[in-house]
Amino acid sequence: MTTGSPLIETAMVIAVTTGTKCIEGDFMSESGLALNDCHAEILATRCARDFLYTQLDNFVNPSEENEFNIFEYDPNCEGEKIIIMKEGVKFHLFISTSPCGDSRIFSPKGADNVPAGTDEIEDSHPNRINRGVLRAKIEAGEGTIPVANLPPGPQTWDAIIQGNALHTMSCSDKVCRWNVIGFQGALLANLIAPVYYSSITLGSLHHPIHFKRAIIGRIEPLVEKISPPFIVNQPHLLMVTCEQKRRVKKSPNHAIAWAHGWSTYEHISASKGRCEPGGVASRLTKRMAYLRFLKLYRNHGGKRENFLQLSYADAKLLAKNYQLTKNQFLDHMLESKFGAWISKPIEQDSFIIVK
Repeated sequence: MTTGSPLIETAMVIAVTTGTKCIEGDFMSESGLALNDCHAEILATRCARDFLYTQLDNFVNPSEENEFNIFEYDPNCEGEKIIIMKEGVKFHLFISTSPCGDSRIFSPKGADNVPAGTDEIEDSHPNRINRGVLRAKIEAGEGTIPVANLPPGPQTWDAIIQGNALHTMSCSDKVCRWNVIGFQGALLANLIAPVYYSSITLGSLHHPIHFKRAIIGRIEPLVEKISPPFIVNQPHLLMVTCEQKRRVKKSPNHAIAWAHGWSTYEHISASKGRCEPGGVASRLTKRMAYLRFLKLYRNHGGKRENFLQLSYADAKLLAKNYQLTKNQFLDHMLESKFGAWISKPIEQDSFIIVK
């Protein structure tokens, strides 16, 4: 995160994560206590969201110990107060290799003959059938496959338990969606304006043409369709000047996550979606996020009782503008022949906080 200029003097690291695997179907949680996706960029964004929760808590409950804060009330808004980020606050995402899916699948060796930052070069095969399509990660493995190759219809809890493979959307597709609806998530969209990445920097396995198409190009037609405060975000896309050499190795089954303010990092079993040792729940799970949201909603002037009978899924639906914009994104992907977004079984988001 940077908070002004010069950048080098205001920059601070708010998250560090690793990971390349997703949860296996046997370990899904109906209580919101398991992490579905432990790819590093997904965990990093959950950590950034955890940081937003902490900053928002400090904003609505100010104290001398927490003088620094990134939020303020929108001075141009009349009526209901809207919380926005202070001017100059920007978030930046570094990913050591291209996000799995559309931005990686066509560029395994990087861009040897394409200068980084070049926008004018056109894809020499723009009509290839798999360019831009939504892709899903493979359970208990690595790599992605087009969603069109998966069985039609929604994923169901009983089918997963009986042995059907659990599918998770690729990181390229998730990063692309964040550029429309923000990375703050649906719960926080009830309290704050959307938060977007200002820059995304890639390490190895990158290609500027495929990366730009996957992250920005697919959603450019939405510019004229979505309404404020949401935008079609166009972060600066940056590449490192020296790539890592490819090494044949087996990726570990664990992931590491740390967020600003944590006294120590979390060691997570990616296949189980829980911390090791002991199998305790991560601070990044849906349930923990919902607990923090309920506390913030109450302190921000809302009545927590309004949510006591609402499931996690219902609470997310209360962010109507967020849901409208998300549906516009999903409809656009279908209309553009990129495919249908695959969601987890609805039972995962049906839990209720009773206290």
